[in-house]
Amino acid sequence: MITACRIWGKSAGLSTPYPLVGHLLDTAAVSEALVDLWLPQSLTSTLVEWSTLDPEHDPEQGARAVLAAVATAGVLHDLGKATPQFQQLDALAFKQMRDALPELTRPGSNDVVSHDIAGQVLLTATGHPSWLAEAVGGHHGRFSRVPRQTALGRVPFLGRGSWETARTELIDFLDAQLRVRETAGLTPGLLVDEVTRHAAVALITGMVIIADWLVSSTTFLAGRTLTTEQAANPGQLASHLAQARDLAPGLLRDSGLARARLRPSGLSDAFPHITEPRPLQDAVARVLGDTTDATGPACVVITAPMGEGKTEAGLLAASALARTAGRHGVYVALPTQATADQMYGRVLDWLVRAADGPAHSTLLHSLASLNPTYAALPSTLPAASSGPTPDSATLGAADDQVTGTLVSAQWLHGHKRGLLAPFGVGTIDQLLMAVLRLRHQPLRLLGLASKVLLIDEAHAYDDYQQALLRRALTWAGQLGVPVVLMSATLPTATTAALVDAWQEGAQASPQARGTSGLTYPGWGVWYTDRPPVVEALTVSRPQVLQLAHYDVTDTDRADRCLALVRPVVDSGGCVLFVCNTVARAQALTAYLRRTLPADVDVDTLHSRLQVGERRRRTTRLLTKYGPPRRYAGPPSGSDAGQPEPEAASRRGVLVATQVVEQSLDIDFDLVVSDLAPVPLLLQRSGRGHRHDRDGRPDVARQPTLAILWPVTAQGRLNLRTDRHIYPEAHLLRTADVLRGRSRIRVPEDVQTIVEAVCGDTPALADDILAADTRQRQVTYGREAIADVVAVPRPAALGHVEEFTSPVEDSSAVARARLGADTVAVLPVVTVDGVICLAEPGHVSGAALPDTPVPAQVKALIDHGHRPRLPPERDLLDR
Repeated sequence: MITACRIWGKSAGLSTPYPLVGHLLDTAAVSEALVDLWLPQSLTSTLVEWSTLDPEHDPEQGARAVLAAVATAGVLHDLGKATPQFQQLDALAFKQMRDALPELTRPGSNDVVSHDIAGQVLLTATGHPSWLAEAVGGHHGRFSRVPRQTALGRVPFLGRGSWETARTELIDFLDAQLRVRETAGLTPGLLVDEVTRHAAVALITGMVIIADWLVSSTTFLAGRTLTTEQAANPGQLASHLAQARDLAPGLLRDSGLARARLRPSGLSDAFPHITEPRPLQDAVARVLGDTTDATGPACVVITAPMGEGKTEAGLLAASALARTAGRHGVYVALPTQATADQMYGRVLDWLVRAADGPAHSTLLHSLASLNPTYAALPSTLPAASSGPTPDSATLGAADDQVTGTLVSAQWLHGHKRGLLAPFGVGTIDQLLMAVLRLRHQPLRLLGLASKVLLIDEAHAYDDYQQALLRRALTWAGQLGVPVVLMSATLPTATTAALVDAWQEGAQASPQARGTSGLTYPGWGVWYTDRPPVVEALTVSRPQVLQLAHYDVTDTDRADRCLALVRPVVDSGGCVLFVCNTVARAQALTAYLRRTLPADVDVDTLHSRLQVGERRRRTTRLLTKYGPPRRYAGPPSGSDAGQPEPEAASRRGVLVATQVVEQSLDIDFDLVVSDLAPVPLLLQRSGRGHRHDRDGRPDVARQPTLAILWPVTAQGRLNLRTDRHIYPEAHLLRTADVLRGRSRIRVPEDVQTIVEAVCGDTPALADDILAADTRQRQVTYGREAIADVVAVPRPAALGHVEEFTSPVEDSSAVARARLGADTVAVLPVVTVDGVICLAEPGHVSGAALPDTPVPAQVKALIDHGHRPRLPPERDLLDR
């Protein structure tokens, strides 16, 4: 080790360089701990099944083989740093090394090759298995292809002579400590089947990336001391490895990487606020509550009207599937940041009762740091206390044996790491990025593989996102990941495509295939090796939704709206307007504020508000228009659990855009909507008469949806603006189905009209037929784009390099959403040469800080907007 001990591995932010051999041993120790303490045991079993081990192997032997394979990749991941090219990156360390060992010459080549690729080339040229070389080459986030016939003589940048001697010394020592050669020989090529081989390499690479990041932090390295003299002593290095193994469990625990546990619990245990379970909730508890009869992954689909308790049923199903499939967490995916923010609090309330021990969680979207609930969670486990955390508002202390300790490790807040948390709530984008060809894609794929996926509002995604979602479900099936899909308005063809995608990846048997038995409302469980369980449902609150139709032109739209509002607000009621564009919402808000009495609150909510203002308004509107508050009442009194009297008048108007369509628990006496496709109109109608409450105005006793039909002065349908927002075919079909219709029975009529608009029903009218043709072309184009930017289907994956993009800035190519970018904009003005924040209508006078502290950064984000902007070139041209 005389030569190898002089090679440095880490120097940035350190007073003295850290020897490479020390870093490699640290990474191996944490890699082992990841398999032992974090990786779901079911996923370890999957890797064993994919390996070339004897099918009748001892399970413990198989688990040891997986651990050894991950540790081997970890201990060799930075072998490419033992090259003259990399060592020159720290001029002082390289000089000191050459002063001691002059034979370590400069490279004989000017080729610029990163150390990850150098390591892959080195292992390939020296005959190591391809899986190991690929994992080493991909540990910086991008896989590459290196020809197997590569010879050392053809790669002079690796260094010859003494450099080869140093690397041989290094590998010999590592082999003595971790049996590197034995592990590599145990599973030649790791896997026989190409599909599973590539998936296994990606998962192993993901764990190496995690281990490398954890032991590369300056915090960790500050507590590690290893000099080059100590590195020359094999006994000292053996002690160093032992210390690293002792430190690894605490490092994982502090980083939030631990196996979570979900307690078996009934509906009343997990959701004590539910005193009368909905039929859906009863059905899920009955079928999935007893997990003794089912093992392995499954796909659950829940289709039911708004207000039937889908969220609680979905979480109950996810908890049961996590136990039967051996997964240690849940990720809840939603369409928007606003819906994710609201769901996050509900998931925390559930976790307090469902988690058996610490429950690390993340909120995943670009503005998550501004969510006060998320920011309030402790980043480390508190000191032990005598009892469990009672609720999400009181994040009490607990040790590993106490139920429901809510915590969110700071490490998990880092870029690309959030999906690794056992529990997460966020936008659908975070899930879809797990199958985009992005840098460090194995990290996200590993996060997906470790938990159950709960996808809410499964109908709410466009053609491009649906294509990516199908790809994500195929990979979920391949990795044995259970899935729960929920929607109030899911077309039959969409349901079938999503379930088929999951079953394709899971390689389900023929008897397990097919979704023909699912009706609306209903739910079902699809397995991989047996027929599905499918049940129809009754609903707890059947409803007749009255439809009111109003033709409006560009000139009389505002007056029509005022006429609809007055009778309701004059009776003390509240009205919701849902507009298709921000411009319409702004114009209508201004008009109603001018014309309605001053004591009528007219609020607006849309996507162009400042970030902080939108959050504050949402909170205020949920307070005013949310569900009736409940109180416990006297200990033995008959009033316990009764609605609390309204604290303030609900009289008012909210003019909003699509931001209120999904998952916002607001309740209005009358809902008025611009024309939109039927599924969205039904979603919007769900914001009316959402809760049982007394005191609704006589003019709004019946649930009613008023639809504003855009027409020309001659009375013809005018889709000039709306067809740029929604598919023209869906708008025309909606008009064909709803014009003249006076009511919709919920749930009896829902699936019929959804299929008529979004299903495969043949068009009869020429204009609808032409619009259908145009829409199919758009759909095919979007699906083709999704196919290009996504990781190929497992069966079509030709090489591990197809997991990641060959493009350096892959985020510019692969995105979770199509369309114009949203760009963070901070409105400022210059006052006397000082840049100040600009408030709406005035200058705040607050100067921008030169170097803002974290609290100021949050304040600046709070002050900003996220408008959709055209490409930069278009802006410059203007």
